[in-house]
Amino acid sequence: MSNATFDDKTLQDISNDFIQKMIGPVVFLVICLFLGVPGNITVLVIYGRRYSTNVYRSIIWNLALADLMFCSFGITFDIARIFKYYSFKKRWICSMGVSLLVFGMLYSSHLLILPSVHRFRQVCMSLRPQMTQQSIKYWIIGCFLAAIIFTSPKPELQFHERINITNNITGHICPITSSRPSIYAVIYSYFLLLLFASYAVILVIIYLAIGIRMYIQYQDRRRKSLNTIEENISCKMTKITLTVSILFTLSYLPVFLFQITQQSIQEDKFSSVQITLLRIIEQCYVINHVANPFIYSIFDERFRKNFIQLVSMKFVKPEKMKTNVSASAVTASSVVLDSMI
Repeated sequence: MSNATFDDKTLQDISNDFIQKMIGPVVFLVICLFLGVPGNITVLVIYGRRYSTNVYRSIIWNLALADLMFCSFGITFDIARIFKYYSFKKRWICSMGVSLLVFGMLYSSHLLILPSVHRFRQVCMSLRPQMTQQSIKYWIIGCFLAAIIFTSPKPELQFHERINITNNITGHICPITSSRPSIYAVIYSYFLLLLFASYAVILVIIYLAIGIRMYIQYQDRRRKSLNTIEENISCKMTKITLTVSILFTLSYLPVFLFQITQQSIQEDKFSSVQITLLRIIEQCYVINHVANPFIYSIFDERFRKNFIQLVSMKFVKPEKMKTNVSASAVTASSVVLDSMI
């Protein structure tokens, strides 16, 4: 866009023109906001009140909490950045806002790895010590601390940029990726890129191993004509964790590609429709923080029933059953409950 285009315009006029071009991405983010916040609140309520305490329940509940915070703050911050694109004057808000976005993505990604690792150990290493309700607390704390450590360089590397829109008009922007990054910012960006790519590769390897192992077990049970409730529950949990992992990989893939090809993209030659699509694709990672409640509702009939009870105002916390069971029965039940999500 040439300077002549801006000759008779003020900064507000230029900002309004930009907002009009970003209507599509704004609508996309607003839809994600209105789906993500109530969706993750629903997961928190149902898994917090209706599911027995176990490893999967702890992971899913904390993941929903992380996604709720990301949707509430992260998506809102992205929308605010669009409406204040050329007039974002608070440097510390820019630095902290983008840093919290990165933290939310990292923490949520770390939590997504946990159920896959737990499922892998259950299926492929069933005779080895497994994650317990006590140990999973430390794993979750470790995910939180790792996200803080990996995010710590971002506040110093995130720059609040001042740009010359025309000869007479100056704007202030808060970009996720700087147009003039330092060598340290480039190294950090590629570190995050490598980190998320390695997570995707790890998930692929994990589910290849799980798939092979479960196929062998299925063939063995088929020969013996066995089909247990535990097997069905196990299959359901594998479907949930696999779908969540696939969605994680697909939602962040456009971000990886955009980071790699960003320097070669010439937006000046794009039409308004192409720019809109590019910006929506750039925001696809948000889907990863919104879609999990829908995945649970598809694969978990118990979750669907509890959701229907919740919206029909029939949702009550069940009383704890008081039964006397033997120690062996308790042990056997805990194994099944750990798989029942």
